[in-house]
Amino acid sequence: MNYYVLFADLRVKGLATVMSVPKGIEIMNTMTGEEQPNYSKKEIQLELSLGSGSFRGHMMGGILPLFRDELLDAFDEFGVENYQYQPTKMLDPATNQIEYGYHLTNIIGLKACVEGYNWNAKPWDRPARIEYFQIDSTKTDNLAIFRLKEQPNLIIINQKLRDFLIEKEMVAIRMIPTEEFNSLM
Repeated sequence: MNYYVLFADLRVKGLATVMSVPKGIEIMNTMTGEEQPNYSKKEIQLELSLGSGSFRGHMMGGILPLFRDELLDAFDEFGVENYQYQPTKMLDPATNQIEYGYHLTNIIGLKACVEGYNWNAKPWDRPARIEYFQIDSTKTDNLAIFRLKEQPNLIIINQKLRDFLIEKEMVAIRMIPTEEFNSLM
């Protein structure tokens, strides 16, 4: 099976981004791969970056994993169960308007599955970034979406979920084969 890195397509002109984390939100909690007991249905307020444009894709760029309603609906329709989310309201500082429809999303499932990664090496001898890599599908627990233990900021999806998201015409997201992925994308 082929695997892909899923992320917001920052090449899209005018894509909105969020580059700060509000008080009470720990960014590292969104990368542990563990279920977070503090996620709730209570909205959290985020602020769009000053340079944000007016385009709204199905993922929002920036430092937090923010997915639009339609992307989470597609996950549900596909049968993805290993995620949790918290609704957000976004303040656009340029217009002072509040926007809805995005969710801080936690992908549950941190998998040590990069082929050839040496967990026995000393931490300083391991790569700082994972690039151009392959996934050992026997170590993914057949999850359609998960995070990498080797680099928890990366969200990985399988071929079937990728094809489904293409069919659903999700916009402003990139799904790059892991073998072609580098951190400068």
